[in-house]
Amino acid sequence: MSESNLRLTPNQEVILAALRLHRRYGLEILAAIENSGGKQIGFNSLYPNLKKLEKKGLVQSEWGGMSSQKSIVGQDENTTVLLL
Repeated sequence: MSESNLRLTPNQEVILAALRLHRRYGLEILAAIENSGGKQIGFNSLYPNLKKLEKKGLVQSEWGGMSSQKSIVGQDENTTVLLL
């Protein structure tokens, strides 16, 4: 992986921090970020940044078994975020 591929934007850093320990839905990610008292991000930037993190290999998306929910699994922390 190239060095430029490892660089994260501030939004990507706070998203990964929110996913580090817990399974969360998209809006729960935003709530966790807001509750942390740190940098705030908008709803419109959440999903594009999750897609970029997936392209960097830091998260992996999967479709759930019987539900139509898409999950994203953090590669290092083995955590899942469920997206609506």
